[in-house]
Amino acid sequence: MAPDITCSRCGETRPEIASRIPFGSPLKEEAQAKICEQCWGEWQQEQVRVINELALNLGDPRSHDLIELNARQFLGLEESE
Repeated sequence: MAPDITCSRCGETRPEIASRIPFGSPLKEEAQAKICEQCWGEWQQEQVRVINELALNLGDPRSHDLIELNARQFLGLEESE
C-alpha cells in the first residue's frame, strides 16, 4: 500500500500515486510528491476528454505539451520556470 500524503489538489490525506506516471521530470516528481491517487485517477479521466476534445495527435510532441499544460492546470501544479 502506498504511503499517505496531503494532496495539494483536494487537501485530503490519502495514498500517494501508486500507478505509473507517464510524464517526464519535473511534472512526474511534482505529481508523485503532491497529488493523491484519487485525484490522479480523476486526471486520467479528464486526460481522455482533453485528448478527444482537442483531437490531439499523440505522435506530435506539441500534443504532449498541451496534455502537460492541462494536467498542471487540472492538478493545480504551478509550471516550473
